[in-house]
Amino acid sequence: MGLFDKLKKKKFGSHENPYEGLRNLALNLKPNDVQVTLTNNEQVYVAVVDIPAESGIATLVCAIDGSVSLYFSSGGGAIGIGQRYEKVREAGASFLVSAGQTIPLLSKASDFNLPQNNKASIYLLVRDGAYKAEFDMNNPQQSDQHIQFLNFLVQNTLTEIRESGALD
Repeated sequence: MGLFDKLKKKKFGSHENPYEGLRNLALNLKPNDVQVTLTNNEQVYVAVVDIPAESGIATLVCAIDGSVSLYFSSGGGAIGIGQRYEKVREAGASFLVSAGQTIPLLSKASDFNLPQNNKASIYLLVRDGAYKAEFDMNNPQQSDQHIQFLNFLVQNTLTEIRESGALD
């Protein structure tokens, strides 16, 4: 069962904003949940990206099974975009494959707190745990080169989501 299937089966109360539950589900996925056998510790099987938005946080989730979702802490979003749009699925896959290059340069994640003060957080899940990158959205160009590279991969995926019309 892939990530999209797990999300479809997850039940939330009608009055409950599912954001926190969806984010926690993604951050706690194991390789078997997305039907992958990892061959090395640089193979990223899930990326969770928290980005400041006008009314809270936007969270992008890409999984190795082709799942790509974007949801908002204020409510709403789109689940399963990667299953519906090939270019989004390809951008998500490119993000995961390319992000693996940065694992040796990142710190292990000690928590999964939402970012504060206009910062963005990128969590990369690999065989031995989660790694975290954080940068200031006001000055991403002042970040280290590997953080700028991760931001480029995120922006590429978000562009494909926008161009697909999935959020219309």
